Amino acid sequence: MTETKQKILDTAERLFGDQGYAATSLRHIIAEAGVNLAAIHYHYGSKEELLDEVVMRKAGPVNEARLALLDRFEAEAGSGPLAVEKVLEAFLAPVFSGADRSPQFVRLMGRMYGEGLMTMIAEGIFSPR
Repeated sequence: MTETKQKILDTAERLFGDQGYAATSLRHIIAEAGVNLAAIHYHYGSKEELLDEVVMRKAGPVNEARLALLDRFEAEAGSGPLAVEKVLEAFLAPVFSGADRSPQFVRLMGRMYGEGLMTMIAEGIFSPR
């Protein structure tokens, strides 16, 4: 990832989490990140796509870890049934681990939930493209 993209994502994550999505303008993000407006449009296209990328850079690895754990637990179970506790562990352990590594992301997601944006985020991330 380029330094410019990293600056934009880090700044957007912080500002969206601190101020909310609606209250954060692209101009505020570029001013804080020290980049030009064209950089956001070039790399992300729109504010909504920027939010999707901010979420995906943290949620993507969490979901990959979930699937890896689930695969491992299924292999360990062999032909037997997979215990519900193992399914819950595969689903929750990566979330808690990610929250420990990135409390700012937890703040962002709490803010997005509070603003009623979780459906839009989920559709943007999990819909087939």
